[in-house]
Amino acid sequence: MKKGSLTRIASTLALGTSLLGVGLAHAATAHAGKQTTHRAATIARRSSSPQTVYPLTIKDQTGQTVVLKSEPTRIISLTLGNDEALFNMIPIKHLIGVDYTATEATYSHVTQAIVKDHIPVFGSVNGTLNAEAIIKAKPDLVLVADYVNQKVVAQLKNAGIPVYEFNNFNSIANIEQNIQVLGQLVNAQGQATKLIDQMKTNLAWYKAHQPKKKPTVLYDSYNYVSGTNTTANDIILAAGGINAAAKVNGWAQLTAEQVIAMNPDVIVIPDDSGAADTELKTFLANPAFAHLKAVVNHHVYTAPDADLSAVSQFVVWGVRDMRQMILNATK
Repeated sequence: MKKGSLTRIASTLALGTSLLGVGLAHAATAHAGKQTTHRAATIARRSSSPQTVYPLTIKDQTGQTVVLKSEPTRIISLTLGNDEALFNMIPIKHLIGVDYTATEATYSHVTQAIVKDHIPVFGSVNGTLNAEAIIKAKPDLVLVADYVNQKVVAQLKNAGIPVYEFNNFNSIANIEQNIQVLGQLVNAQGQATKLIDQMKTNLAWYKAHQPKKKPTVLYDSYNYVSGTNTTANDIILAAGGINAAAKVNGWAQLTAEQVIAMNPDVIVIPDDSGAADTELKTFLANPAFAHLKAVVNHHVYTAPDADLSAVSQFVVWGVRDMRQMILNATK
């Protein structure tokens, strides 16, 4: 393919991505505007929902025992998925801190709510956490993931702070299970069930309205592709596609030759830099990919990483985005 043709393809795809981004940004803004009303309505129903009995002794997902003497009312969440879920589950005054990632619109759906509700932020752009600052805030529950600095986790535990660690993020089912556990921890089981039911309702609709054609889809993030046992794999299947990297287990870095051998019908590149046009041009500029079906047919797309990489109820938005790209490719 000639260089001029690649430039025209990149320009066309960048325009399509810009229009898609505008639509999704509008939807995210609308969602943020509804959060306060939604929180008030769900919290008002807490009295009729199943109640967690405290003291609660529970093992976290790493097998460590966590003891909560009473319902936590000073919660710090250091995982984005929990940040996003908690905004729809508990009184906002009970959330006294979130992870820095939650403030980055590229990854998060709750950036506006954090500003609006003046939620303190822990951590930094480089991922550094200050254990002393967290301890000083006097939380009665800290939620972390297994990728959080274990020295910080140990310091928090040594200070007598209950810490629950999550490590299952590899499927939509894992996300639903995590929300259920979160509901038990913070005495919001009814709200957790409602979020899960909403997810299941949306996923059932997508399953009933899948495209008639099932293209092979390659999810490519900086040459790392999502195989089976990944949330991205579930998103592709729920949207009506076939994972071109189904023989890969988890995430793996592929060579150009391996991508060429797969020759997918659709390639999806998550926009995790805020510069979708640049990411597309970089991929399309690789001459090794010039004859891929997805490139020749102009079926290389991008969508917000906040949707495609969501590990909260917003994973449904990732399915929605993926379905739209598949529909565009199978017209």
